[in-house]
This record gives sequence, C-alpha cells and structure tokens, in this order.
Amino acid sequence: NKIVRSNKQSKGRKSIYTLIHFFIPTMVEFWEFRNRFLVLLSIMVSILLFCHAVLPATVIVYTSDIVLMSILFEFPLCPWRIKSAFQVYWRTIFLYMLQVIATFYCSFLMFSTMVGSVTLPIILLLVAVGTGIAIFLYPVPSPTHLSGPHKRIGTLSFSLSTKEINISESGSGKTKSPFENSRCVQCWFPIEESIGAMSGKSAKWTSGHADIQMKESKVLMEAVAENGGLPSFALRHLALAKSNVSLQASFQHLVGTEHPVALYSHGLYGWRQIHHSSCEVLASHGFLVFSMDHSPDCMVSRTPAGSPFQSELFSFPLPRGFSADQERAFYLAGLERRLADLTRLLDFLESSEELLQRFPELGGHRLDLARVCAWGHSYGGGSVTALSCLDPRVAAVVVLDGWLYPVPDEVRRRGSQRAAVLNLSAELWKYAQAQGPYREDFIRRSRANLQRARASPAVPVFDLVVRGTDHQNFCDVGLAASRTLLRLAGVIGPAAPDRVLRCVDSLVLAF
Repeated sequence: NKIVRSNKQSKGRKSIYTLIHFFIPTMVEFWEFRNRFLVLLSIMVSILLFCHAVLPATVIVYTSDIVLMSILFEFPLCPWRIKSAFQVYWRTIFLYMLQVIATFYCSFLMFSTMVGSVTLPIILLLVAVGTGIAIFLYPVPSPTHLSGPHKRIGTLSFSLSTKEINISESGSGKTKSPFENSRCVQCWFPIEESIGAMSGKSAKWTSGHADIQMKESKVLMEAVAENGGLPSFALRHLALAKSNVSLQASFQHLVGTEHPVALYSHGLYGWRQIHHSSCEVLASHGFLVFSMDHSPDCMVSRTPAGSPFQSELFSFPLPRGFSADQERAFYLAGLERRLADLTRLLDFLESSEELLQRFPELGGHRLDLARVCAWGHSYGGGSVTALSCLDPRVAAVVVLDGWLYPVPDEVRRRGSQRAAVLNLSAELWKYAQAQGPYREDFIRRSRANLQRARASPAVPVFDLVVRGTDHQNFCDVGLAASRTLLRLAGVIGPAAPDRVLRCVDSLVLAF
C-alpha cells in the first residue's frame, strides 16, 4: 500500500505496482498453505473452466474435457471406472460439480483476505453455473448399447459411380461437382473380437478415418448448427462423442459366412450416418448395413475414408413461389435420383463380378440378397416406399415417419410388390395429417397385394404410431443436445430420444 500511495509516476508504472500489490500477498498465502496440491488443482480447474466458458470451440476445451474424462472414467486401471451403462452426460455433470466446488474454494482461498473479495468469487461462481447450464444443454452422447451378440463393429466407406441424372431446371445439378456422378457409401458390419479390441473407437457420424474424422465432424456439425439457426461452433462438442465402431480397410475380418443386408436412405438435410446408432445395432446382429449420401440433398456430402477429403454442402434449393404441381414435380426429380442411387447400390451388391473386384475378401461370404431390408426416414422413407413398389428384390421395407408426398400416385397405387411393410409414424409431426391419405393408401394397397399373393407364411403389413414422438425422434438428431432444449425448440416430442431409438431398433429387429 505504501508503494502504491507514494508512487507519483506514470499510470503505467502505477499499474505495475498495483499488480505487485495484488499478487504478492496471494502468492505468500498460496505457498504457506499446507494443501498446496489442492490449491494448485483448484487453480488449474478454474483456468480450464474459464477457457471452457469463454472459448468453447478451442483446442484447450477439447483437450481439457478429454483428459479429465479419460483420467476419471476411461483409464483401464482406474478402480472406480464407470461401466458403459452410465451416460457420458452424467459423467459430465459430475465433472461440472467438481469444477464448481474447486472454483469456489480456490477463489475464496485466494481472495478472502482482500478488500472487495466477494465480487470475484461471485463472478467465478456465475461462470461455473453458466458452464453447467451449457453442459446440461449440450451433453456429449455416449456410445450406443449393442443388443446383438457381436460387440465389435467395423466400418468402411467407398465411392460408387452412378448414372448421370438429368435434373429439372428448378433443381440443382448444373454445376459439376465430385459428387455429381458418384456417391459415398458406408457399411457397418460385425468383426472379430480381437481385431475390434486393437482398433480405436471412431467418432460418431464420421467415416471413422483417424486422419480426417475431426475435420469431417467439424464441417458436418457446423452445417447442422447453421441450418438450425445456431452459431457455427455450437455443436462442435459432438466431435467428442464416440461410437462402437472401428475403421477397417476391407472386409477381411468380417465375422460369419452368411449375412442379411439392410439399405438405409436418409431424409432431406440428412447424411449417411444420421442413423449411426441404429446401423451399429443392426450390425451387432449380423447385418451388413449400407448407407449413402444422397447428393445434393444431403446436409454435407463427403468423400470416403482414405481419399483426399472433399465436402459439398446441401445444394438442393427448395422451391419458393411454386404452384403445388411444380413443387411436387421438383421433389419428384429428387426422388428419382434417390431411387437411381438405391437401385445402383442393389445392382452393385447383386453383381458378383463387380463386388468381388472391389472387395475380393468377400469371396468366402454370402450376402443374402433374397431378404434385403430397405429402411429410411422422412424423404428416405418415401424413397424406400417407392423402391418397394418398383423393385421386387426388396423383401422388407421399414418406413420411419415417411414423407410420401413426392411419390407419384401411379407408383404408390401399386403397393408393395413382395416386401413386408413396417410403417412407424410420429404422433406430433406437423405434416402428419397431410401425409395420412398417402400413407393409408399405400398400406391398404400393399395389404391387398400381399393377400392376393397368398404367401406362406403370410407377409405382414404393420402401420403403427409411436406416442410422444415428433419427426426427428426417429434419428440421431435427438442426441445432439439435451432433451429439454430440443423439446422447447420443437425438434422432438416429449418422448425420450434414446428410449425412442431403442424402441425403434427393437421393432425393426423383431420385424
């Protein structure tokens, strides 16, 4: 105090003396305190907390969160390791409580003897509370529980050439892009236990390639956030979410010899891994699950793992000021392109020569293409509905709150040719009433077709409504933020997203 009061020099030097006056008593108190380690830990946590609150998208945040969570819960020798039944969400809350206690204790310890000491602890506590709210609203999803006998899942992605599609003037497609005549396909499949244990777990919603998955996740989550009207960095924490999947270069370690096949079609603004959790569950039951980016109405089209990373944002501009007929014709063009994608993928899997030329290790395996299941959500649900009406190779079709509006009347009226049908609809989707007549017509005609076929055993057609669900309850979007936030934003219904996904997975597997 004497130094500061007697100082008559410049403001700059006075500021230096003020800092000395501020830090010296604090450092003395710090070094004289017996539990030095606890104080040091409190200071470190306070710094990390401050960085977490002020710079939520920086490497510091990711590093601190990963290190804290890995040390406390993921280290193999840790005696109090929590099993996979506990969500990462609750782990994060536990860490947050530690941060609040450590921050308040540190601030009280360091500044309790100083004049005006109440202000800083309150500020730090408010920062801690703000961080806690952010963590509550944006938890990190945990890996999906695998209900099947296979607990190690592999994935690989590859590029599949497609026929050039002429898109109407109202659509997109005039500009050449690397995704115009090719699609990125990803496959999930069960692998040997020993191989899976040696491989690192991939990030959710990526191709799994360690060199590019962080870049993939960043590009994808920024696009999802901006599409939802959020700041671009708001969902970057989802890059921390891990899956049960490890990247494989081939099908060399595929388990089993005979495999059922499932094809997935995402919705408008979707992407090939938007149903990552369900793809993992099906693969754990022995399925080979294939999904592709339907460019250009995919949120972000991305190149397969192992190739130079390229991406292309959604480029399917929705019609504005169109008549009803023009609007339906526009979406019909997109539906035709999607049907061409799915048909091309089926042709590829059916062609032994082309398949084995790309993946010779599948020579000792048999893909059961007599029982292909096609499933899709929203626009993808309409796509697989049309596919079941046109392609007899599809033996089962699962429609998750399908958008059947773009399906031409003459196609829908054919009904399913031979495929069993499981239609699951959301109770609260705002377009549910408008979709009703299309869905009921398809279900009625499919039942009539399959009854006339007199197959033994009878081919079932189910039409169910899942209570408490909205449109996005049927995909992984419900895992991107807290249930409360998504519910208030009108993204999902009151039903818990993880519970709905488990329910849907169980119905699909039983079907």
